[in-house]
Amino acid sequence: MNKNQLRSIIQNQQISKNNEEIIHAQEQVFSLAKHFLQKNTTVAFYHSIKKELDLTLLWEFAWSQHIQVLLPKVVSSIEITFCDFNSYADLQQGNFNILEPITQEYKGNIDIIFVPGLAFDKQGIRLGYGAGFYDRFLQQNPSSLKIGVCYHEAILESIPKEDHDIAMDFVLSDRGLYSILAN
Repeated sequence: MNKNQLRSIIQNQQISKNNEEIIHAQEQVFSLAKHFLQKNTTVAFYHSIKKELDLTLLWEFAWSQHIQVLLPKVVSSIEITFCDFNSYADLQQGNFNILEPITQEYKGNIDIIFVPGLAFDKQGIRLGYGAGFYDRFLQQNPSSLKIGVCYHEAILESIPKEDHDIAMDFVLSDRGLYSILAN
C-alpha cells in the first residue's frame, strides 16, 4: 500500500471519531506527555487541524511551568519555522487555514518537538499530509527530541520510507508512549 492510500484510510478513521472519543484521547495524551515538559525549557508544539490530537492542554501546562512554547508558521511553499507563543493573542489565521503565531521566529535550540502525524510506524517513520514541512525542519534540528503524536490505531507496523523521512524518537498515542530509541 502506498502513502496516498494509507492517508485516505487514516483520514477516514479520524473522521469517524466523535467528540467524546477525541476529548478522551486528548486527555490521555496530556497525562502521558506532561512529564516530558518538566525538565526542558523550549518545546515546539503544533496547532491541530481536522481531527488531529490537540495539544492545547500540554502547551497550557507548559506555560504554567514557565517553559518556552513554540508553534509552527509556514514561511514559504516548502518551509516552516517555529515562533514564540505566549498567548492566544499571538495567533492569526495563516496558510492552510491553520492558526499561526504572529511573533518573531525562534532562533535558539529546541529541546522537544511534538510532531503531528496521520500515522507512524514502529520504526518512528511518519505519515503526514505529504508536503514535507516537518521532514525538512527536523533535518535542520537533529538534536531535538522528536515525539510523534497520533491516535493508537494509527501506529502501523510499517510505512513506506523515503530518503527524506526523519524517524521519531518516541511515538505518543492516546493509549501509550512507544519508544523508538529502545528498539
